[in-house]
Amino acid sequence: MGDMIKLKRMERDKLMAKARRDMRWNKQFSLAIDPERPRDIKAKRTNGGIGCSMCGRFCANDILKGMFERDMDSDKR
Repeated sequence: MGDMIKLKRMERDKLMAKARRDMRWNKQFSLAIDPERPRDIKAKRTNGGIGCSMCGRFCANDILKGMFERDMDSDKR
């Protein structure tokens, strides 16, 4: 995401961060600088559709989701 900052796409970076947090894969792909590359990587590293392929059951987003629900709801308004 550092590339988005260098390219002065800060709003897009913020949207990407929210899409990552919410594990909205298609939104992440649409915001990516090269949308096909992350699609290919995700397809190769699938883990049954649960979370991402990096963390598995140790996914910080999954673990902390309940703790930040109120804040996350305000982001979606």
